[in-house]
Amino acid sequence: MKRWPNLTISKPQKLSKQRARCASKETLSNYYKELGTIMTKNNLHEQPHKIFNMDESALQTEHSPGKIVHDIVVKPQSVTSPRSSNVTIIGAGNAIGNAVPPYYVFPGVKFDRALLLDGTPPGSDGQCSKSGWSNSDIFKTYLEKHFLKYVSHDISGTPLLILFDGHRSHVSLTLQDWAESKNIILFILPPHCSHIYSH
Repeated sequence: MKRWPNLTISKPQKLSKQRARCASKETLSNYYKELGTIMTKNNLHEQPHKIFNMDESALQTEHSPGKIVHDIVVKPQSVTSPRSSNVTIIGAGNAIGNAVPPYYVFPGVKFDRALLLDGTPPGSDGQCSKSGWSNSDIFKTYLEKHFLKYVSHDISGTPLLILFDGHRSHVSLTLQDWAESKNIILFILPPHCSHIYSH
């Protein structure tokens, strides 16, 4: 290896067969061709402030105990709940780097804004769902009540383009109808390819 300093030995990352199949050159080429067509048709190439990427991430609220130093005789224990729950964070940003404040989905029934949003970035908002996961109703509420509040958008002008993962929990016919009425294009990212387009 001394002869080739630009090479290194490393363990390859695991890539599922499904991700490898979905990330084929043909699939990605077709996706970007369709995206280019939409951008050209709607005059978006010169308007990156109108192009948004939106994603969500679920965080487990249960901690995983780390390693500790302890006496060899005593077995350390950590109290954990039998079932962890999730808090989902929905975020969006446009192609010039402007971000919409985060939107949180907490597990539960009653949304206590003062308690749950204490310490979050300015403009943050959220709501509760039984599981802490997002669904199509929550996604629509996010777009309608939160996202549009922070995005400059004239319904009669150039449309907004929102790229998102298209998980079935996001997509509904009413959401698509609503988006069209607001001059918003919802464009689904290729499935199982986040390992490519998120880097």
